[in-house]
Amino acid sequence: MTQLGVTNMVWSCLDDYSSSASQMQSTVDPYPAGVESLATTGQGELERLRHVLKQMTGWTQWYTYTDSWARALGTITTDKQILGGTATWNAAGVTFTAIKANVTDTASAAASKLIDLQVGGVSKFAVDKTGAISGTTLAPVGAKYITQEVHADLTA
Repeated sequence: MTQLGVTNMVWSCLDDYSSSASQMQSTVDPYPAGVESLATTGQGELERLRHVLKQMTGWTQWYTYTDSWARALGTITTDKQILGGTATWNAAGVTFTAIKANVTDTASAAASKLIDLQVGGVSKFAVDKTGAISGTTLAPVGAKYITQEVHADLTA
């Protein structure tokens, strides 16, 4: 390769693909209808990566940063999870954590919640900022189930 080729093979020497808003917003689904859509150019690769960023973050555009990530699934007719993951824990001396949130509470309303799982806008299971759990549960009793409201403080 010539010195000119070596010098120009860096990101700063590549042509842009965001010289207009429409170019900057251009995305391509890399897996439409369950079939891989292979990129044949750098432009195509960039458009596919932008699409994935939009899908992962839920942002209107891949570059419109907000303070939170939201995944809007819309109306679904098959089983799709809002949040999912797998892991294999394979070290007996390690204490693993599957889900972790660490909130610094310098000022918040007393009713602030760490978790609030809802159905139809109605809270079904919640953990407030003190660690108190509330919700409706089904507790097995023999062959019957008893529905009861649960309010428990597990901070002690």
